Amino acid sequence: MVRFVSFVAVVVLLAGCGSRKGPEAGVTYYWQIKSSSVEWGASCSDAPDFRASVTAPPADGTTYFTYRVEKDVKHATHMTCTSFDASQCTVATDGIVMDIAGSELTWSGQNSSQIGSSACNLVQDAAWTFDDQNLHFAMDMSNVLSLSGTKATCDGIEKNQRLKSPNGLGVTGCVVTVHVGGDFR
Repeated sequence: MVRFVSFVAVVVLLAGCGSRKGPEAGVTYYWQIKSSSVEWGASCSDAPDFRASVTAPPADGTTYFTYRVEKDVKHATHMTCTSFDASQCTVATDGIVMDIAGSELTWSGQNSSQIGSSACNLVQDAAWTFDDQNLHFAMDMSNVLSLSGTKATCDGIEKNQRLKSPNGLGVTGCVVTVHVGGDFR
């Protein structure tokens, strides 16, 4: 019986160690990226130049995902920082503001960029899910790709991509997911 009580006391003491509160208004959170990878969906071109255009953030111990929880504690703004001093952080150029629901942060949006000087744009429907696991995190950034613009031009770009891809696939419908994980700092 004494051993059981001692064991329970140790478990209770350890449960409180190293934990932190949930999101707090005005606080900037720094998450060190320790793992990252790119996952290509089954409908994606495997042309080397296409695949080389998407990279995961470095997991070298010097890269962080950073956000500031807003006053309403329902939103968090993606930040760029030059140090661990929150006053040295600025809103990231992507302007992403995530929704907070419990321990999960989410964002979705669309980005369109012109392909060279053509009359066709690469469209990315993006969705981010950040899972705050107290002292660790897991994040998935998914992008569904499509082409938009002058039909003949976009069809030509898609056809060209299929021709140079060993698997014969193009861009339209391709799902690319970047997986990131790491620790709270």
